Amino acid sequence: MPLLPPCGPASAETSSAAPPPIDEHTCAVDLSGDSLPRIDVLLTSLDADYTLDADPDVLNHLHTVADRIHHAMHAQPRAQPALRRSS
Repeated sequence: MPLLPPCGPASAETSSAAPPPIDEHTCAVDLSGDSLPRIDVLLTSLDADYTLDADPDVLNHLHTVADRIHHAMHAQPRAQPALRRSS
């Protein structure tokens, strides 16, 4: 579960109420009921730094997604095929 900075109003994406605070600077969000693809979408859409307390299956999935993104960012652009004009 990600631990986030100060809790504010939750968006419709997460719930109808703000997550309970741990202290004045941190709150916890439980994503355990979500699917792995939904968890990576939610985590990558957070506009905050967080720490993650997750099962090994979740961590493995997130490593796979991170590797895929890293590879895509560093891949050489492919040459675009020339366009053919019809006569």
